[in-house]
Amino acid sequence: MKKVILFSIMSLLLIFALVSVTQSFQNEPDGFGGLKWGDPLGEDMEYALTYS
Repeated sequence: MKKVILFSIMSLLLIFALVSVTQSFQNEPDGFGGLKWGDPLGEDMEYALTYS
C-alpha cells in the first residue's frame, strides 16, 4: 500500500513538473523602452533616484 501511495505522489509531481515547463509564458518581454534588462547605464543616462 505504501508503494502505491508513493508511486502516485511521484507520478503527480512528475506530471506537474512537466506541465509547468510546457505552460511557461512564451511572450515574456526582454526589455522596456528599447532597453534590455541588465544593460549598463549609458553616458547620457542617470539614475532617477539615488539614496545617500
